[in-house]
Parts: sequence; C-alpha cells; structure tokens
Amino acid sequence: MKKILVFSALLLSLSGCSTLMSSAATGLAENVSGAMFNQVDPETAKDALPTFIVLLDSFLQDDPYDADILSSGAQMYATYGAVFADDEVRASRLTTRGRKYAQTAMCVSYEPACNWPGATYDEFVATLDGIERKNAEYLFTYGFASLAYLRAHAADWNSLAELPQVGE
Repeated sequence: MKKILVFSALLLSLSGCSTLMSSAATGLAENVSGAMFNQVDPETAKDALPTFIVLLDSFLQDDPYDADILSSGAQMYATYGAVFADDEVRASRLTTRGRKYAQTAMCVSYEPACNWPGATYDEFVATLDGIERKNAEYLFTYGFASLAYLRAHAADWNSLAELPQVGE
C-alpha cells in the first residue's frame, strides 16, 4: 500500500513539473520573440535569431502543439527567411517552416483552421466567422508567415494562387 502511495505521489509531482516546464517554455518563447522584434540593431537580431529558433524547436520537441511556442517560432522563421536569408533556397526552407508552425498554431487554437490548407477561397472565408479575439494573435502570425512564404515563393504560380486567402 505504501509503495502505491509513493508511486502515485511521484506521478502527480512529475505531472506538475511537466506543466511548470511547459509554462516556463511558453513564457520564455514569448519573451525572446518580443526581444527579437524590439531589437534596435538588425545585425544583432540577425546574429541571434538562429540560436533562438533552435531553442524554440527544442521546446516544441517536448510539446509540439503549444500554440504560443509555435506562434513565436513561426514569427522568427518567417522573419529570418524574409529579411535575413541570403539565398532563395534558404528563404524558401525557412519560410516554409514558419508557415507550417503558424498553420499548426492556428489549427490548435481554432479547429476549423485545420482545413485551410487545400480549402477553396469560399471554404476559407466561411470559417472566418467563428474566429474570436483569443485567436487574433495566431491569425496575425498565420497571415504574417503566409506572406513571408509567398514572398519567398513568388516564382511559384501555385503559391501565388493562395494570395486571396492571405489578403482576406
């Protein structure tokens, strides 16, 4: 009986520890993201962003559906790909990851968004009515990451066909 109680207490404490770590990672992701975008020296941001991108990726390994960390990662990947990437292939790769993270964050926070990839324009617009204030940050990030993606993929006519969804 004693072993069962000790085991149960251990499980409960690990559960609480996991929640605490997830909350700390989310807070750190938001703080790092804010600090990067408020950086007064673009070169400092350019040099620091790859480190923080990898750090956010490590947080997502533990919790791949944390919308806040996904959103921060999406903003960083999209920004780095659109502003600092030195060649088209790299810009494409980075903005693709940013858009994927933004799409996942949107899907986690607003289930109808899970159907946006591949949706027709009318289907996309029909889902917008249910978006609430709590989804605004994720929607902004989705739009931002999608525009960065489209900029990096401007030569791909299939990508440009998605522009009306982003502009809506």
